[in-house]
Order: sequence, then structure tokens, then C-alpha cells
Amino acid sequence: MRAFALAALLYLLAGLLIGLWLGPILLMSGRLELAAIAWAALPAWLLVGLFSYIAWADKAGRNHQAVSAALNRGNNQ
Repeated sequence: MRAFALAALLYLLAGLLIGLWLGPILLMSGRLELAAIAWAALPAWLLVGLFSYIAWADKAGRNHQAVSAALNRGNNQ
């Protein structure tokens, strides 16, 4: 479960690093095509991070519900 959270964080950080740090450096050095690629990749990296977080939250929620359901079954008997 921690792998999903770590993956989400790494994708978000990579997206911010590539798009917001590398993009302007490439633009200032005159490499417009590479800067455009870096900025075009920014939404993809951020979306992958978001989807990883959603998958992690969904998995955590399903595990929590299973545990609470098992506890409730034990209390009802």
C-alpha cells in the first residue's frame, strides 16, 4: 500500500521537476523543442501521480472496509 503512495509522490515530483525546472532552463538555452516536450509532459506526469494516489486510496479504503466488516460480523454474533 505504501508503494502506491510513494509512486504517486515520485510521479508528482518528477512532473514538477521536468515541467517547472527543466522546461525554463531549456527555453533559456534556446532549445525550444525540448522545452515544449518538457511542458507537454507535465500534465501526463501529474495525471499519473493523481491516478496512483487514487489507486492507493481505493486500495486503502477497500482494506479498511473489509476489516471493519469482519469486526462488525464478530460483534453481531
